[in-house]
Amino acid sequence: GDVSGAEFHGIYARNGETATNLHITAQSNVTGALDGIRADNEGTEQSEIRTRGHVEGQDGNGIQAINGANATDLIIDANSVKGSGDGISAWNQGQGNTGITTRGEVTGVGGIGIYATNNASAKDLTVETVDGAKVTGLAEGIYVENTGIGLTSVKASDDVSGTDSFGIFVRHNGADLAIEATGVKGGVDGIHAENMGVGGDTRIAAAGHVEGAGGSGIYALNIQDTGSLRIEATSVTGSAYGINVENAGNDLTSIKTSGDIIGTTLDGIGALNDANAGDLMIETAVVTGGRHGIQAENQGRGQTDIKALAPVTGTNGAGILARNGATATGLTVEGAAVTGGEYGVYADNGGTGLTSVKIGDDVNGTLGDGIFARNAAMASDLMVEATNVTGGESGIAVSNQGVGQTKVTATDIVAGANTAGIIAQNGATATDLMIEASRVTGGVVGLYAENAGTGLTSVKATGAVVGGTFGIAAINRATAKDLIVETANAAGGIYGIFTQNEGGRLARITTGRTVEGSGAAIVATSSAGQAIGVINNADGVLRNRSGSSADLAIGVIGGPLALTNNGAILGAAVLGDSADIFDN
Repeated sequence: GDVSGAEFHGIYARNGETATNLHITAQSNVTGALDGIRADNEGTEQSEIRTRGHVEGQDGNGIQAINGANATDLIIDANSVKGSGDGISAWNQGQGNTGITTRGEVTGVGGIGIYATNNASAKDLTVETVDGAKVTGLAEGIYVENTGIGLTSVKASDDVSGTDSFGIFVRHNGADLAIEATGVKGGVDGIHAENMGVGGDTRIAAAGHVEGAGGSGIYALNIQDTGSLRIEATSVTGSAYGINVENAGNDLTSIKTSGDIIGTTLDGIGALNDANAGDLMIETAVVTGGRHGIQAENQGRGQTDIKALAPVTGTNGAGILARNGATATGLTVEGAAVTGGEYGVYADNGGTGLTSVKIGDDVNGTLGDGIFARNAAMASDLMVEATNVTGGESGIAVSNQGVGQTKVTATDIVAGANTAGIIAQNGATATDLMIEASRVTGGVVGLYAENAGTGLTSVKATGAVVGGTFGIAAINRATAKDLIVETANAAGGIYGIFTQNEGGRLARITTGRTVEGSGAAIVATSSAGQAIGVINNADGVLRNRSGSSADLAIGVIGGPLALTNNGAILGAAVLGDSADIFDN
C-alpha cells in the first residue's frame, strides 16, 4: 500500500562503506514530509530505485539519490514524481553509470525537474522520459552535468520546461553528448549544451517547438578537442538568438531546420567555427532575426555551405551574412527570398576556394546592397546567380581579389538606388569578368564592370540598362584582355555606354535597341591605340538624348573605330585620329 512519512522521508535507505547493493522498489504511492524517497549509498555496488506509483517530497525532493566514491551504477526508474525542491536529484560520485528513466510527470516546484550529475570517476549519464512524461522545474526542467568519462544522453518524449532558467541544460566532459527532445521552453535558453570532452561529438535533435524566453532557443558549444556539432530542429524561438552555436572542436558543424526559426533581437541562426573546426553547413526553412537572419562565420579549415529553402529575413542587418576566415576552403550560399535591413546577402570569402551565391527568388537589401560578394587574395572563382535584386546602395556588388574568374548572372530586374544596379570588379590576380543581365537600374550607373585582372571583360544585357550618369560603364585596366559589350537598351544621364580599354587588343560594342545619353549615346576610349568596334543592329538607335543632330551621338578617343550601322544614328560622331571605318 501507500507509504507516508509524516515528519521526515517517505522512504529513507542508507548503505555504509562495507555494504554492497542498495535497492528500493515501491509499487504504490510514496509521500514524505521532507523527501519522498532518499537513498545514500556509501557501499561498493549499485543503487537502484524503481517506483510505479506517485512519489512526492513535500518539503524536499521527490527522489534524492547519492552514490559515494566506491559505489558503481545509480539507476532510477520512476513514474510520476514531485518535490517542493527538485523532482528527482541524482548525484553519482562513484565508478559506474547513471541512468534515470521516468514514465510520468516530474515536477520540481521550487528547484529543478530532474537534476543529475556524475563526478569525474563516473561513466555514462543518461536521462530518458518515456510514454509522454513531462518535466517541469522552477529553475531548470532537466539539468545534467557529466564530468565523468562516458557519454551523456538526454531523451525527452514530451514537454520540458524550466521557468526561470533553462529548459534542458547539459554540461559534459566525457565522450559523445546527445539530446533528443520534443517541446522545450526555458526562461533563459530552451536547450543549452556545453561539450567540454575530448573527441566526442555533440548532437541535438528537437522534434517540437523550442523556446528560450530570455536567451537562445538552442545554444550549443563545443570546446577545443571535441568533435562534430550537429543540430536538427523543427521550430525554434529565442529572445536573442533562435539557434546559436560555436564549435571550437575538430570536426564539422551542421544545422538543419524544417520550421520557423526566430531570433527576436539578434540572429535567427548564429554559427561560428573556430580555428580547428571543419565544414560549416546550414540548411533551413523560414528564418527571421532582429539583426541577421542567418549569420555564419567559419574560421576553421573546411567549407561553408548555406542552403535556405524558404524566406530568410534580417530586420536590421543582413538576411544572410556569411564570412570565411583565411583557412576556410570555400563559400556557397543558396537561397529563396532573402531580405535584410542592410544587406540582403553578404558573402565574404577570406579563405581559399570558390565563392558561389545562388538566389532563386527576390533579394532586398534596404540600406546596403541586395547581394554583396567578395573574394580575398587566396580565393578562386566568384559566381553570383540571381533573379530580382534591389539594394539601397547597389543591387549586386562583387569584388574578386582572388585568382579566378568572376561571373554575375541576373535573369530579371536588378536595381541599386544610390550607386549601381550591378557593380563588378576584378583585382590584379583575377582572370575573366563576365556579366549577363536583363533589366538593370542604378542611381549612378546601371551596370559597371572594371577588370584589373588578366582575362577578358564581357557585359551582356538583354533588357533596359539605366543609370543616373552611365547606363553601362566598362573599364579594362592594363593587364586585361578584350572588352566586349552587348546590350539592347541603355540610357545614362551623361553616357548611355562608356568604355575605357587600357589593356586588350580591342573593345567591341554591339547594340540592338535604343542607346542614349545627354552627353552621348556611346563614348569609347583606348589608351594605346587598341581597336574600337561598334555594331548597331537593325533595330538599334544611337542618339543624343537632346534629339539634335548637332549633338554628340558617338565619341571615340585613342583608337581606330570600325562602325557598322544597320540601324539609326541621330547626332554627330566624333572619331579618333586613326584610320576609321564607317559602314552604313
